[in-house]
Amino acid sequence: MILPRGYNRRLQRRDRLLRMRWSPRRECWLLERKATFGRMDRDPATLPYDTYVQLRDGYHELWTYPPRALPPVDALVRQLDRADTWRPGVTADRMADRLDQRDDAEEARLDAWGRSMTEDIASDVYDDVVWARGERAVVPGEFGAGGGG
Repeated sequence: MILPRGYNRRLQRRDRLLRMRWSPRRECWLLERKATFGRMDRDPATLPYDTYVQLRDGYHELWTYPPRALPPVDALVRQLDRADTWRPGVTADRMADRLDQRDDAEEARLDAWGRSMTEDIASDVYDDVVWARGERAVVPGEFGAGGGG
């Protein structure tokens, strides 16, 4: 498969150490980052093809994408901006704190939804019990109850 023209150039504007390449053996796209260990010469017969290419070129794999799922480069850059711990100023602790805040907000939202659902169900059950006893269950302000007419 052929990478769209200018893809790696646009990707490297965001981070010059990144590249996207097609793996003919695994039949997928590989997002790779230039490694700090540099190139390593190894016997290609002793390694899987992609490992050999990565060591030869001095890269390591970050992510794989199926053949027809190569993300548009702008979407990939946005994804990397949100999740890249290699970016200056972003530490694993800072990213963990941000993820914890997001998890806490989601948990609070689910708790509020659960409380609301519980209140609705309890109210419905109470109304059903009162109705089954033949008692009158009227909300103030409805049907003339509560002095509203």
